Amino acid sequence: MQHKLWISALAAMATIASTSASAQTASRFDGFYVGAHAGYGKIEDTDDIDFDGGLVGLHAGYNYVHGSLLLGAEADIDWSGIEFSARNSGGSWTKGQMNYYASVRGRIGWTNGNTLIYATAGYSWNEYEAKFEIPGLMYGKISASIDGPVVGGGVEYMLSQQLSARVEGLHYWQEQGIADDDSIEADTNVIRAGLSYHLR
Repeated sequence: MQHKLWISALAAMATIASTSASAQTASRFDGFYVGAHAGYGKIEDTDDIDFDGGLVGLHAGYNYVHGSLLLGAEADIDWSGIEFSARNSGGSWTKGQMNYYASVRGRIGWTNGNTLIYATAGYSWNEYEAKFEIPGLMYGKISASIDGPVVGGGVEYMLSQQLSARVEGLHYWQEQGIADDDSIEADTNVIRAGLSYHLR
């Protein structure tokens, strides 16, 4: 009889420990986090030139988890190497570059143990810079800050109690008027991977 009581007690303790561990795992995404990421971006509608390149950046945010539902907010900044250059037969050339991308976004997702699947949307800003030269005649440089909405989604996985890895895709719609009937448009597709450290 005593052995049966011990077995029952151990089984109950194991069940409680398992439930507690599951709850702890499910809430690992909860709270503040900071991180770094790197990736690749390409400007749309530029089939005749290669307007693309790498980027690297930082992000920080906060997650609130209720059951399997995650609600969060995140801010990020990327230093961009997305650029193009073009030269014609007359010797003139043009070079353009996106200097940075920054955004503030909301996140909504679904957690299952160590895995988070999420969608994100918000507003973004960047700086476009262009240089051009006609040898012997003209050299010029312009820059403009452009902004617009950004949407995307991704998958994040907890590697340990405080470290997670993510892969996400983002699409930026950005436009800035520069004259009565002219504007700078920069619809950019970005894919990036990153690591986040969760503050406990």
